[in-house]
Parts: sequence; structure tokens; C-alpha cells
Amino acid sequence: MINISFDLGHPAHYLAFRNVLSESENIGFKPFVFIQEKGRLKESLIEDGIRFFIRKNKGTTFSRISLLPKD
Repeated sequence: MINISFDLGHPAHYLAFRNVLSESENIGFKPFVFIQEKGRLKESLIEDGIRFFIRKNKGTTFSRISLLPKD
């Protein structure tokens, strides 16, 4: 099974990938979801039963990319 990382910084990002994440086992991959600490985004993932990791960074694109190897 393939591992795919998703970095979600806004609830709209989750809405764009919600069906893909919920059907991940049927599609054949294991998602690793990293989120910024935002209340509604976190609540949506919990409601849908999606496992996620909270990422703390400066919020810039470069800082997110620099954390990918660590994660």
C-alpha cells in the first residue's frame, strides 16, 4: 500500500480532498494528513474519523515544505 501525505491549511482544502481521503482504502493508499491548528478544520476531520497530525510552523510554503522530510 502506498503512503500519501496531505498538508491541509484551511477547511476548504479538506473539502476538496474529502472523498479521496474517505475512500483511501478502496483506492489503495494510506493517507497521512497534516493540518494547521484551525478549529473548524480539526472538527471536520474528527467528525469524519480521519486521523491527522497537527503541524506547528510559520505558515509559509517554504516552512511547510521543509518539514515534509521530518514528518
